Amino acid sequence: MASIKTILQWLGGIFLLLCVVFIGMAASAFFQPEKTTKANPKDVEFVLNWGGIDKNQKYSVLYSYESPPTLNGDHVIYHCIQLAGFPVDANHQTEWGAGPEADPVLSNVIETAAGIGQYKQCFSKEAKPNTSNVLAYVWSVHLHGRSQIEGAEVILYEPATKRLLYTSHET
Repeated sequence: MASIKTILQWLGGIFLLLCVVFIGMAASAFFQPEKTTKANPKDVEFVLNWGGIDKNQKYSVLYSYESPPTLNGDHVIYHCIQLAGFPVDANHQTEWGAGPEADPVLSNVIETAAGIGQYKQCFSKEAKPNTSNVLAYVWSVHLHGRSQIEGAEVILYEPATKRLLYTSHET
């Protein structure tokens, strides 16, 4: 009987420790502050790589935002990047396209991503998402069903200002 009592005490202690660790992880994710400071160029280099844009050029981050992490993966991230030029490698040139997008789902993805990334701060007043004066590269889209957008990763580029806007969101 004493051995069963000892085993149950150990199991209770382990369960209590796991509960404390889980509550601590949840609290740290819940109370972690938003990152509104500017990302540095190394932090956004992956955006250039994904878009096939030459990273061996001078570029800077104008503004950026990263929401705190959540347990279920929901997030909002965006970076506005000033480029010196827009040299795209041959493998990625067909992926970049000017609007308007014919597919209604992709059109909605582009406009939603631009709004999330606060495109009005990044681009000139003449530049509107999903128009001929903004190029779009839709990296990925996460759908629920055929049309409900759950998340996306999109890169937008305005040739007039040589600015790139990267957005990533998941809900």
